Amino acid sequence: MKVLQNNKFRIEYDKVKGGIKKLTLNSDQHQLNWVKSGSGLFGSMYGEYNVTSTKYEPNKITVTYYYNELEVVCNLTMSENDAYLDYVFTNKQLNPLTFNTGDIGIFAPFNDSYTPFVKEHQLTKKCHAHIWCGESSSYIYALRMNGEENNFAVQVVGGQVADYAIIRKMQINDRGDFVLLFRPFTINPMDKLHLRLKLFSFRNEKRFFEKALKEESYMQINIDRFTYRVKEEIKVELQGKNINSINVMAGGKPCEVAKICDDRYLLHGSFDSVGVKRFTIKYNNHTTHFDINIIKNELELIDERLNFIVDKQQNHDKGDVRRGAYYLYDFSEGRKYYEASAKCDKNLGKDRVCMPIAILQRLLSNQPINEEFKAKLEDSIKLGLDFIDRAIVRDNGLVCDTAFYKISPIDNKSVYGWYSLLYLLAYEYFGEKKYFDKAVKILLKFYEKGGVNAYVELPILKIIQFADKLGEKDVAKQLKEKYLQQIENVLKHGIHFPTEYARFSDSVVASATDIMLDAYDLTGEDKYLIEAKKLFKILLSFSGKQPSVFMFDSPIRHWDSHKYGQSRLYGDNFPSQSCVITAKALSRYAKPKNKPQYQTRANNILLDALLLYNDNKASCAYVYPFKVNSFSGKKFDALANNQDWIIYYNLVYNTDFNKVSE
Repeated sequence: MKVLQNNKFRIEYDKVKGGIKKLTLNSDQHQLNWVKSGSGLFGSMYGEYNVTSTKYEPNKITVTYYYNELEVVCNLTMSENDAYLDYVFTNKQLNPLTFNTGDIGIFAPFNDSYTPFVKEHQLTKKCHAHIWCGESSSYIYALRMNGEENNFAVQVVGGQVADYAIIRKMQINDRGDFVLLFRPFTINPMDKLHLRLKLFSFRNEKRFFEKALKEESYMQINIDRFTYRVKEEIKVELQGKNINSINVMAGGKPCEVAKICDDRYLLHGSFDSVGVKRFTIKYNNHTTHFDINIIKNELELIDERLNFIVDKQQNHDKGDVRRGAYYLYDFSEGRKYYEASAKCDKNLGKDRVCMPIAILQRLLSNQPINEEFKAKLEDSIKLGLDFIDRAIVRDNGLVCDTAFYKISPIDNKSVYGWYSLLYLLAYEYFGEKKYFDKAVKILLKFYEKGGVNAYVELPILKIIQFADKLGEKDVAKQLKEKYLQQIENVLKHGIHFPTEYARFSDSVVASATDIMLDAYDLTGEDKYLIEAKKLFKILLSFSGKQPSVFMFDSPIRHWDSHKYGQSRLYGDNFPSQSCVITAKALSRYAKPKNKPQYQTRANNILLDALLLYNDNKASCAYVYPFKVNSFSGKKFDALANNQDWIIYYNLVYNTDFNKVSE
């Protein structure tokens, strides 16, 4: 092992395997190792290779590899505050060598996993790695899971990175190991390919982008949002360093670009067709890109989806005991689909509830709706509620996991919040007291089953308000007492999430934040808002600022396609349906803190999530990496499952919806 150190960090280099085994920041009281020894060491070659020689100089290590018939020389150099990894790939064969994306690459594994240490160190020893493969303008910046400042990044400052792969074990807690990939290339005998990576520390996300802009290879994309309508004008500011030439293409056509001032340019245009649009930017000798999504109309898209649910995903067969049930939909085979097991996430209970909730919220919204469509949705809900009453939710409030009162041995208390919301919305729309009573029974059963320890969203404040209006003071008092117990349990644990009640994830942190905001609304006590601020800081570290409708502000999630999808693939899912829970927390936090920028951010997350209704289909997740292990990525999962929360949250928490849907 060879140790190199400068003013900012310390590196332990494995001279046998040719990679970085440990990297810590000198000023870090927690001594977080930002990299990890996974499928390959940080900076080592992806695939089979041999280290043929190693040379040491002051503040420098030179390693030579034999790799895929190439000679690769890597120099790790320490400057006063930063470090550099320089790679030179040389073809020393007699014939040209051709490589496709995914054939060769460089490992960049970060310590990004949810496998806990002891409770007190759960978040201090891990990070969230935000990756962007934008050719010349590529980077990974990692933020501490506990939200503290003093972080670490890798930036491409020479050469290009086209995409990334994930190498991972098939289990939920570990995100896996990044592999930086090149675009397809042919290298002639004795020709060379260069790549240079800069390793540096930074204080916070804002400071990362300020530092990145100091490199001429980097292009900053400044844009208000990443989802636009057909023919809507798009304005984008492009910012770089020492730009003397710039050219932008989208859909094979050049775009208008005007210089604003030194190193700042304004791009504007519009599109006549829907879908994801890629802008390719060539500046000086560099290239990068960004992606936006074009839609016809938010409300039209939502109504098309609801029509599909009623027509294709609900059972209307009068002779079937499952009449009224909502199903998944398999777009690869064009058919309704479900699994019978109570344990799985693809049965007729559990996550199917988001479909009737989306329909009810559409009926309750102040958006225009024609009478024929309204009647169709009403009939669907009545049919759906009849099935749920017969097969999912018992009269005493017990929520079963699938049809005909089957219960899973895996306790999922989230379903109680979802189904109580369903019945509350049914009461709001139809005005029938039986629905309100059922919503109350569900919450009481939730607490009877130990809900005071749960980290789940509940519509409990709204139910308490209705109980007061209905004169049911005992109900309001009982629910308030139970909820305050739950609130105090969440407050007691703080940022140390108890693994016996909550697996650390974006949705768990968002739910904890939501509970603290409920507590503040319920009591007016500042201690809950102070705790919400701590949780909110942790929640924000899940999200990055990559310039793409797939990734911008979308929280890291890497198991939805496995859990909810047909492909059963683990691997980064950008976007995922869970991003809406983060959007809700942003929206709610914006009000008491008087920070409208968080509401804007929430609105953009919710609009971008409509990407999961791409091409009038619906998908539980998009598998974002180029590949995961040996499986190809860059695709929407073929299964419609659980993504319809996006409709509900847009209708409730997107404050721009009324304006953009006119």
